[in-house]
Amino acid sequence: RATRGVMASLVEEQDADSEPEIGTEALSASTLAILQVFLDEKKEAEAAEGVSENFGLSQFWYTDATAQALARAAMASADAAQAGALGGGGDASEAAEAAGDASIAILCSPTCLKGMRQTAEGAERRNVKILEYDHRFGQTYPDEFVFYDVHDPQGLVDANPNMAAAFDAVLSDPPYTDAATVRLTMDGMQRLAKLPITPTEAGARPGVDFTPCLFVSALLSRDTFLEFGFRPTTYRLSFASKFATPMYTYTNFEPSLVPALGLGAWLDDGDIGDQQNANDGAGEAEAEGPNPSPGGGGAGEAEAEAEGHR
Repeated sequence: RATRGVMASLVEEQDADSEPEIGTEALSASTLAILQVFLDEKKEAEAAEGVSENFGLSQFWYTDATAQALARAAMASADAAQAGALGGGGDASEAAEAAGDASIAILCSPTCLKGMRQTAEGAERRNVKILEYDHRFGQTYPDEFVFYDVHDPQGLVDANPNMAAAFDAVLSDPPYTDAATVRLTMDGMQRLAKLPITPTEAGARPGVDFTPCLFVSALLSRDTFLEFGFRPTTYRLSFASKFATPMYTYTNFEPSLVPALGLGAWLDDGDIGDQQNANDGAGEAEAEGPNPSPGGGGAGEAEAEAEGHR
C-alpha cells in the first residue's frame, strides 16, 4: 500500500494522459518501471470502469466477487423484508414476487452497486440509490446517484425529503471506522430506513419490526455497533488493491435467518475478542488518526477539513 501511495502522489502531479515528467530524473530505473506499470494499470482501470480509486477519499475498491456478494446480501435482505418473510414473518413466495421492487440504499459503497449490476438478479434492479460524496459516480450512475456527506445526515434528508423512511434495506461502508463516523453513519441510516434499525426485543422480525441493515467496518468500534444491535459476521471481504486492515460485514439480524444472504454467521463473542486483539495493532499501523474504510467514498480527512465538514 505504501508503494501505491507514493505512486498516487506522483500521478497527482502530472496529467494522467502524459508520460512521467515531474521528479522522474531523480528516480531509479526500477522505480520508473514501477511508476509506469502503475500508470498503465490506472489508465486501464479508468477506461474499463470510468472511475478509479481516489486514495484521498479513502477509496479502496472491492474485488468483483466481494462486490457481488454484498450486493446479493442487500437484495436478499430488502426483498425478504418487503414481504415480511425474514425470521418467519411471512411466506417466501411473497418475497420472490416482491423481488426487484424492494428499495435499497447504498451508502459510500459505489462498487457494491457495480457488483449488483454484474449479477443476473441485479442488472435491471429498480429502487436502488447510491449515496456518495464523490460526484464522479453521478456520471457513472446518473439515475441512482445522490450526493451524501457522512458528516451531515440531516442535510441528506433535508435535500431529499422523499428519501426519509423510504428504504427496505440499507448497506453502508463509510470512509472511516472510528466511533464518531460510525455513529454519524448510523444516524443517516436511521433517517433512510422505513423502520428502526435497532432491534428492541428478542424475537424482533426484520422487515416487520426493524429494517435489515449491513455495515462494513473493522472490529475497532465493535462496542459502538453492539449499542445499535449490530454484530460482525464470519464473511471476510477482499479488495482489488492491497488494503491491509481486516474488514467485516456487520448485520443487525442473525445472518442464518436469510440463507440467500451468503455472509456466514455471526462471530461468537470469544471469536470477536480474539479477532479484536489480533487486529488492533494492524489497524493502528495502517493509518494515522481515523482508520480508513475501503469500499466507497466520503469526505477524505483533508478535503473534509478544507470544506468545513469536520
